Amino acid sequence: MDNTLQKRAKRISLVLTLAAVLFTAVDNYLYLCHGINITPVTTPVIIILVVSIVLCGVLQRFFYRWLIKYSLSPSANRQKLEADKTERTRAVVTEQAETRAEIIETEPVKEATKVEAGITAGPHRDPYMERYNQLLEEMKQQEARRHAELMEAIREYVTVATAPFLSQKALDTLLTNIEQIACGRTYSCLPLRSNPDRPLRSPELRHLAWNIGERLHLSLEERARFIKLSFPHELNNATVEYLQRNLRVAVPSHIPIDIPDEGDFRFHLELIGGHRKK
Repeated sequence: MDNTLQKRAKRISLVLTLAAVLFTAVDNYLYLCHGINITPVTTPVIIILVVSIVLCGVLQRFFYRWLIKYSLSPSANRQKLEADKTERTRAVVTEQAETRAEIIETEPVKEATKVEAGITAGPHRDPYMERYNQLLEEMKQQEARRHAELMEAIREYVTVATAPFLSQKALDTLLTNIEQIACGRTYSCLPLRSNPDRPLRSPELRHLAWNIGERLHLSLEERARFIKLSFPHELNNATVEYLQRNLRVAVPSHIPIDIPDEGDFRFHLELIGGHRKK
């Protein structure tokens, strides 16, 4: 709006300037060439014209401001009121939708709680659920007891089978490695070495890995990797793949293959003594 007024004022001032220059030129021409003086006649006309132009400009500005203030403001106010009303309506609708969603989410939880309460408190189900929990607890205790007996049997077997070939520290490391593989942590096995004056050879180590892995239900790869990581010096030239293929090869050794009886994890310790006597 300010730019429009400035452009209009520039145009009006340009027209007035040209009119004044033209009037001055005509007045001088008539006075100098023909001796006619038009100033007394034209001066009142010019004054009236200038006053009229100024008055029109003032009135136009006054009416424009009046119309803006009293005609357009109510429309703006109405628009604002309508916008506020729309916003309030939208807020109410959103709140109602959220309330319905909360009710819908809460109802299934309540129903599920009622069903669970009915199952738990049912007179015909209580004894069965108690018996079920009791059986689970007994199975866990039995499994823990069996695992403890198995690990004790393995420790006894390993001690008897490797005592002539390992120092006390090496034997302790080997037993720790066996506990690691029993928990599925084969790569946590630490290296050890048999006695230099009486070392363990590849057949003894392969049979030892097979006998232990058979009781722990380990795969052939896990057995081979366990013995390779535990005795890297003695099995320096043997790969995991080679050990995996030859774990149960029956060759003469101080630690023979010990196949467990069906349903039993115990070792046949007499095989070790009998084999050594021979």
